[in-house]
This record gives sequence, C-alpha cells and structure tokens, in this order.
Amino acid sequence: MKNYKIYIITDRHTNQTVYVGLTRQTLHKRFLQHVGSKKCTHSQHRIELVLEELSLAEAVTLEKMLIDQYDTIAKGLNKSPGSINGSSNYHSEAQKAKWSKERKGQKVDTNHADKNRTARLGHTNSKSHNDKIAAKVSKSIICLNNGKVYQSARAAAKDLNLSYCKISEVANGKRPHTKGYKFKFLSINSL
Repeated sequence: MKNYKIYIITDRHTNQTVYVGLTRQTLHKRFLQHVGSKKCTHSQHRIELVLEELSLAEAVTLEKMLIDQYDTIAKGLNKSPGSINGSSNYHSEAQKAKWSKERKGQKVDTNHADKNRTARLGHTNSKSHNDKIAAKVSKSIICLNNGKVYQSARAAAKDLNLSYCKISEVANGKRPHTKGYKFKFLSINSL
C-alpha cells in the first residue's frame, strides 16, 4: 500500500532541517507528537511534506537518504539512521553509548518498575477457568500397573510423582515405561 509520507522538520529561524521522518498519520498529528515529546516547539519549528503516496520500502529508502543528506543525526534531532519496517528500532552505537551513560547509576522509578513487572506477568486465569480448559483438552489415561484412571497425564504424574511428559511418551508408544509404570490413553468411548 502506498500510504506513507516523508516529512522534514525545520528550524524557523535558521531554515535548517533538523529532523526527517516517515509516517502514515496526518502531518499535524505527527508534529503534535514531536511537540509532546519536547523535541520541537510550535514557535521554533515547522513541519513540511516532502513526498507522499509512497510504499513502505520507498519511504524507508528516501528517509535514510534525506537523513544522510541533511546530517540530522549529528546536526539535528534524529536518533537513528532511518526506519526499519516503518519504526526506528535501529540506533547507532554512539546513540546507544550516550543513552547508557545517561542512565547508569539512576534508580528506576518504582511506579515504572511496577508497571513493567505487571506487564511481564500477564493475565492469570482463575482455577475454575483452568479446570474447564483442562476438562476439554486433556485425555484420560490409565495406569496399567494399578488400573487407576486419571483425568490427564498431569494428574497421573502428580499422584505417582512422575514426569507428565514421560507418561505421555509412554502412552503414545515412544518409550516402554517410566520408572516401571506403563500407561495408555483411553478413548472417549471406553469411559
């Protein structure tokens, strides 16, 4: 899809290009994001469209070329030499070293740390929900040594203090036994 735009931000007083970027948003919305991140101000900077109706590949190539041409990494506000797949996730070694130096020895804000920890934890299902899922997807299994039927390989493993992976391997015929125990999955009709 050809819906990308290349834009530049220039200093109103010196008429020097200080930033080159690509976007699919309106220029007004993108400029407000730059102002919000305190990279630019309305009074000192202006945004200008360079080219629009570009594919992602065309936009990435042109953005890199203009960043080099205007040298906006050294003399401007660009932090990376261009976008990869439309986002600037590549940064120069010099920029990484600068950020590392700035952040060394600084304590992480507790609210920020809690937010990151919570995001990494993800969502925890309730026990009843997990039981419903287990009932739908687990296969009943029988221990041929004692004749006991278990709801799943995990239930058998817990009761017999065995590895559920090895129990499944025995039931699937991939190994003859696990610690002397032999298992077989039960078909639904045999219950």
